[in-house]
Amino acid sequence: MPAAKCTKEIIDRVVILIREGLSIKKIAAAVGLAESTLHNWKRESSKFYDKKFAEAFAGAMDEFECGEIKKGQAVQAKKHKLKKITRELQVVGPNMPPSYFPKAYIIAYADLELDLELDPKMNINEMKAECFLRVRELTEEKLKVVKEEDVDVDPNQQAVKNVLTNRGREDKRWNFDTSLKHGVDETLAEFLKSME
Repeated sequence: MPAAKCTKEIIDRVVILIREGLSIKKIAAAVGLAESTLHNWKRESSKFYDKKFAEAFAGAMDEFECGEIKKGQAVQAKKHKLKKITRELQVVGPNMPPSYFPKAYIIAYADLELDLELDPKMNINEMKAECFLRVRELTEEKLKVVKEEDVDVDPNQQAVKNVLTNRGREDKRWNFDTSLKHGVDETLAEFLKSME
């Protein structure tokens, strides 16, 4: 079977799909190629390496990742809500037979509660040891969600600074010189209004 040819149309389509946040598997399916073909086109060590494709792919991935970072910074630069989840470690499993049980009760308890068959010839300490091992085997530790709540989070100061100094047209970006000339509040209010 001949190798697929990398065309400008395929490159353009792949770039658009990367910018939309699709995985390479979904991109390959959307353009009708095997995932391995896309990997081969972008891998320099492959005999099917295509420099134009590799550069376009890397550029689109960088754009997408930067866009995601910018979105995250923009969210953190404003007052926002986070879901706070409180978990509690819970131990789930059977209990040991009570210490006051005689041999006959321990045998019955082990059979019913622990699904363990004990030899009646064992002494009581051996039976308790076998029960202990079985209880330990059946016991699980699980994190259980006990509380979920939305929590108001104040803006992250570093995120605010990053957004103010890097977002928008260069001549409209906030900088320390502007804040000293015009006052921080006025510049910040103007900038935040332009973000909405």
